[in-house]
Amino acid sequence: MKTPQQQRDEAVAAADAALSHLESAYDTLRSAGRWSLFDILGGDLFATLVKHGKIDKVNTELDAARDALRAFVQEIQDVDQGSALRVELGDFLTFADFFFDDPFSDLMVHARINDLKGEIENAIVQVRSVRERLLRLA
Repeated sequence: MKTPQQQRDEAVAAADAALSHLESAYDTLRSAGRWSLFDILGGDLFATLVKHGKIDKVNTELDAARDALRAFVQEIQDVDQGSALRVELGDFLTFADFFFDDPFSDLMVHARINDLKGEIENAIVQVRSVRERLLRLA
């Protein structure tokens, strides 16, 4: 049986893993947003390919973040059976990719990138908050 300290340490490690993927996704999404803006303003096929490559990397990181967040939530439950520590994530990690290359779809992709950046920022804030509360547990 694990000690409360071990359970807390595992929960903090799970938070760190989730944060790593979320922060990587956010950084890559910021880059995709810059390429998306360039694409809207007259970018060429190269800009579209780079943008979609970045979006693919974001999707990979978000998949890893989902797995890490599930593990984090499980570890939180191990630490705090009363569920005083909560992460309200919902379905924030959904992203539909668009395979069209016209100005309208470019605008849709750019808007979705900006929306997703906000969702990821919120998740990062929540995970950091719970992580800090875990560290204060003795």
